Amino acid sequence: MLRHAFFAEFKSGPKFVIWGDGEDMTRLMEALAAASNGAPNRPLSDIPDSLSVDGSALVMETVAEDVGLWRDRRDPDLYHWQVNEESWLMFAEQVESLTRCSTKRQGHQYLDCLGDDEIAVLVSCGEYPDDMKP
Repeated sequence: MLRHAFFAEFKSGPKFVIWGDGEDMTRLMEALAAASNGAPNRPLSDIPDSLSVDGSALVMETVAEDVGLWRDRRDPDLYHWQVNEESWLMFAEQVESLTRCSTKRQGHQYLDCLGDDEIAVLVSCGEYPDDMKP
């Protein structure tokens, strides 16, 4: 199961963490690649077998110029991840390296594009337990 949550303080700063196994990373990579090809805006929870462990929602939104990840001012559990098609493709390529992870081969990637809230996106494969919570 692809899990995700917002952590106010995780490895020296706010992070939106997405974690799972190699199959989960493949589904995430496919969603990022679809966004790079003009797919409509999509909540992360629409990816098959994904779960928000803290009740937060992250919406992947394609825009002309990168804005980054930011928290909605009206709904504190809603996050907007706004980048252009080129950045979605770059992120898909970064996540592709995680699709081959295993219990002996773990890893993570920072999908950098900090918005005004300076929330980083950390994608991790095999490093964190399924029951991790903020």
